[in-house]
Amino acid sequence: MGSITLQCPSLYEIAVDDCPKMYALASKREQEDIEVVGREKIPFFNHKVLCANLQYLELSSTNIKILWPDKPGRATSSNVLNLQILIVKGCHNLEYLFPSLLVKKFERLHQLSLLDCKNMEEIIFTDGLAAGEGIPQIYLFTKLQILEFIRLPKLRTFCHQENSETNTLFNQKVAFPSLNDLRIVGMGKCRKIWHDKLTMGSFHELTFLVVEHCDKLSNVLPFDMVERLEKLETLQILECESVEEIIGLADDHGLNSNESIELKSTTKFVFPRIRQLILRKLPKLIGFYSKVHTTDWPLLKLLEVCECSKVETFAGEYINFRETQGENQPVISVQQPLFWVTKETFPNLEELFLVWNGYMKVWLGHGPDLKQYCPKLRKLYCPKT
Repeated sequence: MGSITLQCPSLYEIAVDDCPKMYALASKREQEDIEVVGREKIPFFNHKVLCANLQYLELSSTNIKILWPDKPGRATSSNVLNLQILIVKGCHNLEYLFPSLLVKKFERLHQLSLLDCKNMEEIIFTDGLAAGEGIPQIYLFTKLQILEFIRLPKLRTFCHQENSETNTLFNQKVAFPSLNDLRIVGMGKCRKIWHDKLTMGSFHELTFLVVEHCDKLSNVLPFDMVERLEKLETLQILECESVEEIIGLADDHGLNSNESIELKSTTKFVFPRIRQLILRKLPKLIGFYSKVHTTDWPLLKLLEVCECSKVETFAGEYINFRETQGENQPVISVQQPLFWVTKETFPNLEELFLVWNGYMKVWLGHGPDLKQYCPKLRKLYCPKT
């Protein structure tokens, strides 16, 4: 195309599917440019094509190595100002998605879906640019509501942060104030999803969370993350072979679940809007949280625990040991079940599935059984193993 710039003001959607040799939207068709493709990373978007009103971009099975130039000019930036949906599938030459200098232009991005990109290592490529600015830079995705990371085996982090764990997906450099749908599947390198201390105002709108096939995780939620999940309605944790507990430990905090209970205040986790909780194929899961605790699920209707063979007991009647035993009794020996229950734990639970959990007992101890604490339970499926 030489020096010609093609302007497409009426182009709202681009979808490229199964074009294994395609690497750019437009370029010179001279032999030296074809040859340089093998040596350099030529961006898919450049100044030769302007799509100022582009809203939808889907790229599947292409030869793209980078989407935008690392140092975008004004013309290139205009291609993303109105982008709302970005879907990238099976683009195995991509190592990152956004150059750091362009991120702030994605003000209207509503959905970001990345699937089956086997060499994707990070989402934002900083190249150390933010390190010399004196204060940490936060990349803010103001309107992003749907985020999907599906089978990205090399992805370690959304954005590199100095002096931070490299295998933490979300750290303090990124924020998602509007995100409500998060799906994380097949993240082989990720050891933690969230940093222990996140940016204020981020993840508070989550309503749907799925974590699946993340085999390096030992837990899913940091302790301080729970209070952000007031709007969460669905939580599914599936086939994560190393997960031992759902909530990770805070910095202080007392006693392991298989130790004796000290007579002091018990941690209480409340999930006010969760309606569906599924824990499936978690072979190392031992408990919900390793210290003495209780949980409340006021709106939970469906609960499934399947193939969690290390869980010894599903539920038990919670007793306030401090009140019943008195201050003079220092410790009481007890093994924690997956859930300590009171009248407030499962007031609206309707369906309970406990399947293929080895020798897991349904109820801890004697006395009242689980049904007395689930007044609306209408379906209990618990075949004997």
